[in-house]
Amino acid sequence: NLPVVIHTRESFERTCEIVRDFARDLRGGVFHCFPGKAADAQRVIDMGFIISVGGVITYKNSQMARTAAETPIEHMILETDSPYLTPVPYRGKQNSPANVPYIRDKLAELKDMTPAEIETITDATCRKLYGLAETFEG
Repeated sequence: NLPVVIHTRESFERTCEIVRDFARDLRGGVFHCFPGKAADAQRVIDMGFIISVGGVITYKNSQMARTAAETPIEHMILETDSPYLTPVPYRGKQNSPANVPYIRDKLAELKDMTPAEIETITDATCRKLYGLAETFEG
């Protein structure tokens, strides 16, 4: 009764076919390092999943930036996919969780929201996904 984390690479269509067959029996989950377009994100959301957004949204001409801009924020969480896919301005170097603020800030720009709003919403989505209790106030 735990959420699943799915990483699909160059097999999004086939992965969706497989997940669709089991989605009703799952507690939901996240498509980690999401590779698709906005319509693909909606398919994932319709199956009861969310998408994670990483450093790729900071890259010039990124399809993922367009997807993130068009996908409802309540269905996204932030990630770094460490040690890969490091956000600008550190692209090409080893990634770490310390780089999440760059992803948050880019998503805030794309959504015309403040970084604090992005953080609050994505944190709540993450806590809900993993069944985590709120441990801090404010």
